[in-house]
Amino acid sequence: MAKAKTKQKKALKKKVVKSKVIRKKPAKKSIRIKAVKNDQDNVNLDHLLIDEQIEFLAEMNQVESLEFRKKQKVYSELDKIISSESSLKNKKELLPKNEIKIKLFKNGKFSTKKTSQSLDNSAYLLNLKDRIQKKSKLEKPPESLVTKFFNQVDSNLKEGPDKLVNNIEVPIVKKTSYTNLLKRKRILEKLDNFGIKIYNQFPKIKKLETKHKTPTFDKKWLINFRFALNFALVALLLIIPIRGLFFYKYLQETKGEVLGVSEVALDEFKSGVDAIQDLNWQQAGISFGSASQYFNEVKQYTDNFNHTFIEILKGLPVTGKKVSSAEKLVSAGEKFSDIAQELTLVLSKSQEFKDLDQALTDNLVVIYNGLEKINSDLDLVISDLIEVDSSIIPGEYRDTFNQLQEALPILKNSLNHNSELFKFSLDVLGHESPKRYLFMFQNNNELRPTGGFFGTFALVDLVKGEIINMEVPPGGTYDLKGYLTKKVISPDPMHLVGTAWNIWDANWWADFPTSAEKITWFFENSNWPSVDGVISINSSIVPDLLEVVGNIEMPEYDKVLTPDNVVLALQHATLFEYEDNKPKEIIGDLMPLLVDKLLSSKSEHTLPLVLTLNSAFESKDFQFYFPDSSMQEKARSFGWTGEIEDTDHDYLMVVNTNIAGGKTDEYINQEINHYSYIESDGSIVNTVSIKRSHQGDLIPEDDARYVFAKDNNVDYLRIYVPEGSELIEVTGFMPPDDSLFKDIYSGYSLDIDLLNINGEVYTDPKSRTRINNELNKTVFGHWIQVEPGESSTLTFSYRLPFELDLEESGFFKWFKKDDVLDHSLLVQKQSGVENNYFNSYLYLPEGFSINWLNNTNGSDTVIKDNGLKFSTELNTDQFYATIISREE
Repeated sequence: MAKAKTKQKKALKKKVVKSKVIRKKPAKKSIRIKAVKNDQDNVNLDHLLIDEQIEFLAEMNQVESLEFRKKQKVYSELDKIISSESSLKNKKELLPKNEIKIKLFKNGKFSTKKTSQSLDNSAYLLNLKDRIQKKSKLEKPPESLVTKFFNQVDSNLKEGPDKLVNNIEVPIVKKTSYTNLLKRKRILEKLDNFGIKIYNQFPKIKKLETKHKTPTFDKKWLINFRFALNFALVALLLIIPIRGLFFYKYLQETKGEVLGVSEVALDEFKSGVDAIQDLNWQQAGISFGSASQYFNEVKQYTDNFNHTFIEILKGLPVTGKKVSSAEKLVSAGEKFSDIAQELTLVLSKSQEFKDLDQALTDNLVVIYNGLEKINSDLDLVISDLIEVDSSIIPGEYRDTFNQLQEALPILKNSLNHNSELFKFSLDVLGHESPKRYLFMFQNNNELRPTGGFFGTFALVDLVKGEIINMEVPPGGTYDLKGYLTKKVISPDPMHLVGTAWNIWDANWWADFPTSAEKITWFFENSNWPSVDGVISINSSIVPDLLEVVGNIEMPEYDKVLTPDNVVLALQHATLFEYEDNKPKEIIGDLMPLLVDKLLSSKSEHTLPLVLTLNSAFESKDFQFYFPDSSMQEKARSFGWTGEIEDTDHDYLMVVNTNIAGGKTDEYINQEINHYSYIESDGSIVNTVSIKRSHQGDLIPEDDARYVFAKDNNVDYLRIYVPEGSELIEVTGFMPPDDSLFKDIYSGYSLDIDLLNINGEVYTDPKSRTRINNELNKTVFGHWIQVEPGESSTLTFSYRLPFELDLEESGFFKWFKKDDVLDHSLLVQKQSGVENNYFNSYLYLPEGFSINWLNNTNGSDTVIKDNGLKFSTELNTDQFYATIISREE
C-alpha cells in the first residue's frame, strides 16, 4: 500500500512539473528529510534543548567569580498576549536565560562573559512573507555561539594558563567540571550541526502558475478560509520562541516558508475549484494534488518542532486551545485537499466509461468505492474542524469560518446521498444478478392518472448495465389483448369507451405503485413473464433529452427527430402512418438509437443530462416500482416512486383522466385555486376550483398539430383530500351524455383489486359526484369538458375532518399568553400535467394572525392581515406550514 502511494505521489509530481509547478527535485527533498530523520533518531532534541541548557547554566551559576549583567525579559508584547502573566511565571524555568561565552586556560582557570539576549525580533515583528517575496537563496547561518565558545577553549588551552581574557582573570575550575564541559561540548556540537542541517534543508517555495485566473463563481469563502488558515499558522509560530535560543534563528528563517506554503496550497485549491467549474477534471486533479502536497509540507514543518514543548503548551489554559486549533486546521486543510482530489477523480471517471471490455456497472463500482472513501475521510475533516476554537480566527472572518463548519456536514449528507444512489443504481442495473423491467411509455398529451395514455411498452433485460435483450411489440399494449386470460370490468368512468378492462387503461390510480401492481397483473395474465420492476417514462421528457444529446435520424421512416417535432412526429406515425397493424414499430426502432445516444454522449453533456434526469424525477416524468420491498423503500427515499403521501394536515391532489378526449392536454392550461376558511369555532371549510382553458384554437388548420388541437377535451377529474372530508357542494360539472356509456359485456366480472382499493363508491344524489375513500384519502370525482378557445371551471366545496382548537383555555387566560396553532397544506402534482398553476388562500378568523411561515422553494407566499396567499407553478409537489396565534 505504501509503495502504491509512493508511486502515486511520484506520478503526481510529474504532472505538477508539466503544469509549470516550480519545486525542488524530489530526490534532493527525500535526502534532506532522511537526514533530518536520522539526526532526530540520534539526538533526543526535546530533552537536550531543555535539560542540557538548564543543567549547564545551573553549574555555571555556582562559580562565584562570574559577573552577570542585569537580566532582560525575553518576551515580546505579543508573547504576553498569547500567554498570561501567570503562565509566563510557570514557564520561566524552561526559557534560555542568556548567551554565554567562556575561555579556558591550561591550568584550569577560565574567564566568562555573560550577556543577555533579547528576542526583540519575535514573530510579532517579522514580515511573515519576507522570504517568499525576496526570492533569495538561503545562506549558510553564521557560526553559532556554541562553536565560537569551544573554539576559544581549544585555542586558550594551547596558549597557556596565564592568559587573560578581556582583561578578566579566569578562575580555577575543578577537573570534574572541566571533564563535564568537554562532554557537553561534544553533545552541543551535535546539536549545533543538527541545527545547521535543519536550517539548510528547507526549500525555497515559489507560487505556482495557474491557468484558472478568472473566477467563475463567488469564491469568497475560499479566500476567507485562506486568511483563517494563515492566521492559525501565525498563532502557532508565535509560541515557538520559548523553544529556545538554538532553534530561534531557524524558526525565524522558516516561518515565512510555512506561511508561503499555506498560501500556495490555498491558491492551488482555488485553482482546482475553478477547473471543476470549467469541467476540466485533469487540471482540477493536478491542482488539488498540488494543494495536498503543500498542506503536507506545512504539516512536516510543524512536525519538526519540538513535540515535548507542543504537548506542554497544549496543557496550558491559555495557549493550549490555540496550538491544538492550529494543528487541527492544518490537518483539515491537508485532508480536505485529498478529498477534493479524490472527488475530482471520481467525477472524471464518471464521464469516461470508454473501455468496451468493461461493463458499465464495473465503472460504477469504482466510483462508488471512491465516494465511500471520500465519506470516510470527510468524517475526519469534520472531526478536526469541530475541535478548532473559532476564537483564534479574526473577528471579520469568524462568521465565514463558522459557516464552513456548518456546511461540511451538509456536504457529507449530499455525498452520502450520492453514494446511496450509486449503490441503488448497481442493484437496478443488475450488477449482482440479471434484471428484467417493464418500461411504460406514456403519452401525457392524453392524460391518465400516472402520467399519460399507456400505449407502448418494452421488455428489457439488463446484466451489469448492459441491455442484452429488448422486446417492443409493434402493436404496443394492444398486442396483449388477445392473450389476456381474465375478463374483468373496467372502472365506471371508463365505460365511456368500453367496459372491458385492459392493460392500456390499467394505470387508473394516481398512486404509481398501486397502478404498477395492476399493470403487472395484466402483463402476467397475458402470458408474459414476471418482471423485477416497472419504470414509467412520459413523452414530454424525450424533447428534453434530445436537447442534450442532439437529433436522431431515422432514414427508414424518412424522419429526423428533433426536440421540437419528436412527440408530434411519433403521434402521427403511430396513428396515421403505420402499416400491417404495427403502429408502435417506430418507437421500438427509436429506443435503441436513443439509448445509444445517451450512453455515448460527450463529457460536456454529462452535467446537463444529469440535471435533466433529476428534473424528470422531481416532476414525476420518471417513476419506479419494484416488487422487492427493500428496493422499493430505497426508491421511495429518493422520491422516485410517485406515491400519494400521508399527512395529518390539509392535503390536495387534482387528478385528470382524459377519456375519449383525444390528445388535447398539450393545449390545456390549468389553474387550481384552493380557498381555506378557518371558522370561529375552529372548523375548516375548503373550496377548490379547477379552471381549464383550451388553447387549441390558436393552432391554424394547415399546421400538423391541428388534427389533435381541434378536439374537445373530456376529463374525468378527481380531487384527493383528507380522509373523512364531507362534500358540501359541487358546481360546473359537465358529464357526457348517459347514452354514450357502454353496457357491461357478458361474461365479465368485477375486479377484486378495484373493489378493495376503491371501496364502496357513493354517488351524491344532488350533483352525481362520485365519492369514495382510497389510499387514506377521500376522493371526489366528476366530469369537465372544454372546447378549443373556451374555458370551464369545476368547483368542489367540502369540510375538513379536523378542527383547530380556537377556544382560549383557562391556563392561557391565567398567564395572559397567546394561543398557538399550527396549520399546513401539502399539494401534490399529478405526473404528466404541464401548464399547471396553483394558488392557495388561507383566511383566519377575527383576532388571529400568522407569526411564522415556511414553504417549499419556488413558491411565492404573501402574509396578509387576515391570512396568506400561496402561489406556485405546480411542477413538483409543494408544501407550506404556518403557526397561527391569537392577537392580544
